[in-house]
Amino acid sequence: MRTLKIKKNISLKIIRSKMRSASLISDFKRWQMVYVLKNYDVNAEFLSDISGYSKASIYSIIQKLNNDNSDDISIKKKGGRRREVMSIENERQFVSELKVKFENGNFIYSKDVKKILENKMNRKVSDDYIYDLFNRNGWKKGYHKKKRFDIDGNIYNKRSVYWQPIVT
Repeated sequence: MRTLKIKKNISLKIIRSKMRSASLISDFKRWQMVYVLKNYDVNAEFLSDISGYSKASIYSIIQKLNNDNSDDISIKKKGGRRREVMSIENERQFVSELKVKFENGNFIYSKDVKKILENKMNRKVSDDYIYDLFNRNGWKKGYHKKKRFDIDGNIYNKRSVYWQPIVT
C-alpha cells in the first residue's frame, strides 16, 4: 500500500506563500492539500473529499513533490502551436508582403501561397495551414467569376476563390 507522507523538508511558511501566489485554482488546491497533509494526520480519502481530486491524483501529486528537486507541483499547460511552420512574427511579415501584393492589384490564391511557402521552408505545407494562416491574420475569402468553356464550347461561369485582407 502506498504511503501518503511528505518526505521533503518544506516549511509551512513556504507552503503558505505558494498558496498565496498560485494563479490557478488547481494550483491553490494542490498546495492546500500539501499544507493539510503537512499540518494534520489525514488520509487520501479525506483529501479527496475536500479537494475534489481522486485518490490516485493525490498520491501522484505528493509523489511528484517528493521526487522532484524543485517545489513545482503545478499542472503543465496544454495546447499551443506544437507543429508550427513559421513563428508568429514571421507569419505576420509574410502576410504583410502578401498584403502589399494584393494592394498592387494581384489576387492572392491559396495554391500560390502554398507553393511560395513550400519553396521558402523547403518542406510540404498543408492546405489547412494556409487557411489557418489567413484566418489568424485577419483575411477573408473573396470571389470573382471567370468565363470558362465546357467541352461543347458553351460559356459558363465558374467562381474562383481568392483571399483578401479584412478592411477595418
